[in-house]
Amino acid sequence: MAQIGEAFGHVPSDPVSEDPFPEPQSLFSDTHKSGNCTVILQWGESVWNPFPCCAAKKRGCGFSGCVVDMKAVFAEFISMALFVYIACGTACSNGAGNDASRLMVAFAFGMSILVLAYSVAHHSGGHINCAVTFALVLSGVTPWRQGLIYTVSQLLGSLLGATLLMLTYDCDHDMTGSLGANVVADGFSYWQVFLAEALCTFMLVYVIFENAVTSQSSSGKNACLVIGFAVFIAHTILLPIDGCSINPTRSFGPAIISALRPCGNSDIGLRDLWIMWVGPLFGAAVAALVYRPFSHLVLLKVIYHWLWLGLLLIVVVVVLFMFYGMLVLVFFCFLHLYVTACWKQV
Repeated sequence: MAQIGEAFGHVPSDPVSEDPFPEPQSLFSDTHKSGNCTVILQWGESVWNPFPCCAAKKRGCGFSGCVVDMKAVFAEFISMALFVYIACGTACSNGAGNDASRLMVAFAFGMSILVLAYSVAHHSGGHINCAVTFALVLSGVTPWRQGLIYTVSQLLGSLLGATLLMLTYDCDHDMTGSLGANVVADGFSYWQVFLAEALCTFMLVYVIFENAVTSQSSSGKNACLVIGFAVFIAHTILLPIDGCSINPTRSFGPAIISALRPCGNSDIGLRDLWIMWVGPLFGAAVAALVYRPFSHLVLLKVIYHWLWLGLLLIVVVVVLFMFYGMLVLVFFCFLHLYVTACWKQV
């Protein structure tokens, strides 16, 4: 039976004696060890095991995704903060109004992902994108609990990076006027933006699956190079359309922070933020479905927790501008606790 580790979705492992499950081989390091579980995907007899924790479950781990690796979570937080500051900072310094500046910004985004993914891949897999995390969770490569915490850390990192941008570029020196937030360009409809974002995110995630996840890839440890160029290509297409998201967490921080500073029309990024989530997440989900079918039980559980996270983010935004949002937040917290308690009885 051939076994592959989740190369792009790092999860903790447990050194146990006479382990019947060999350690998974990662694309970015020989082994990953920390926490209490080793999570692998099992292949054999032409049947795919869509539950990556089934093997680890025999060692005391629940199906919920085993132990969360906080070192990996911190790596995602730092890398996202640096990504937003460096890549969006290039846009703030140069703008994106002509071909030369667009090429420079596209190159900065691609190279930032390349450098940061290489740097933290041995810790977290180097997602640095909640659309990538979403696809890896749906495909069973990353446990949903680890993926959920990854997304929260990426969002916080995006806010930190955007805050540092605000401290670096005041309203007069920010060439974008919105800290590099994604804004739908004049002449383009939301449907066109949705289609473009979904297709380019599909391309990115499919490249990740075929180069960083599959054991048959010929790219080896050069996968980050291929992924960086995929990000570069996506930006050359999408920069004139909406500034190129393909990464909802990258769009989140600049949109929120720019809306809070008094720079006139700086809240336009917040207006278009929703489409920067819908398009990329849809494209990522399709890529996961194309690459590998998944269990409906896993899908239902993932959808619930990601919808909960989405509602929580909406409420957080509302709280920033409306006191009554706090009441809604309390309601959703009690609802989440109730549903989670019921789920444990199933």
